[in-house]
Amino acid sequence: MSDRQGIIDTILDYVADSDRYAMMVTGEWGCGKTWLIENDVREALSNNEWNLTRVSLYGVATSEELNARIVAARAREIMPKNQDVYKKQKSERLESPNGRFIDMMLKNVQDAIKGKTGVSINLTTGMLASALTWSKTVLVLDDLERRAPDSDNILFGQINDLVEGRGVKIVFLCNDKKDKSVVNAFDKIIWRRVRYTPSMEEQVDNILEHLDDSFPNSLDIRSRLLSAFAATQCHNIRELWKLRRMLQALCACSFTTDAGIPTYARGAMLEDVLRLCLEYSSQRIGNKGQSSIVKRPSIRQFVL
Repeated sequence: MSDRQGIIDTILDYVADSDRYAMMVTGEWGCGKTWLIENDVREALSNNEWNLTRVSLYGVATSEELNARIVAARAREIMPKNQDVYKKQKSERLESPNGRFIDMMLKNVQDAIKGKTGVSINLTTGMLASALTWSKTVLVLDDLERRAPDSDNILFGQINDLVEGRGVKIVFLCNDKKDKSVVNAFDKIIWRRVRYTPSMEEQVDNILEHLDDSFPNSLDIRSRLLSAFAATQCHNIRELWKLRRMLQALCACSFTTDAGIPTYARGAMLEDVLRLCLEYSSQRIGNKGQSSIVKRPSIRQFVL
């Protein structure tokens, strides 16, 4: 098991290894794997002159779909963010094999080739993906457990070619507890596995960095948050980020800011609200007879 720095160090060590294999970062749903990759790992790689491309495997069933997502992800990273085509296309359109963005890319490349050579060719997303260079670039394949059913043979063949054939550095992200078959399906190319166990102290500090200074320091919000998480045994980072909005709302509450109310009373109220919200948002309390598909109210409603 590794915390934030452990994951960063392991990935940096992996990209420096000349052997051709993939690695896997596992962790429970909501523990913050994707956030860690997109922020801390991306920054660490950039400091070492490496790039990072992340692609979700959610629902991917064919090589064409995977190629389209890879091409779109690489294009988004190199395309200036102010270009109209970047701003207008939604992520699902960018990642769709038949999306307008992919079609436009193929047409532009075909037109350029015809203009230079006079030869008309019919390009595919697979051809574009094959033309990509992967020097100093890590490919992160997220949501491995959410790939399409019965797609393992197709995806393994393509990913194995990237790893062993082209030497691409690939990091899988998955919740192996949800789908234990992912380990066996890709075992041949995955030589390293590391489980991400986030430090709650680090996550709480990250939350507090996004709060303004209006929160009373006398209430020791950091200790209250850590105590609430310890009491509820909740380690889901998504639930923690939901609390960030609630904490911002609490800053404006007269009960919280009223210096005439004893500090111990305000602090106890704050911790009770935090614990209640964690229990409720993680479905540990509530009406057991209520259907799980009924949308639960926002936790901000507890304090508004």
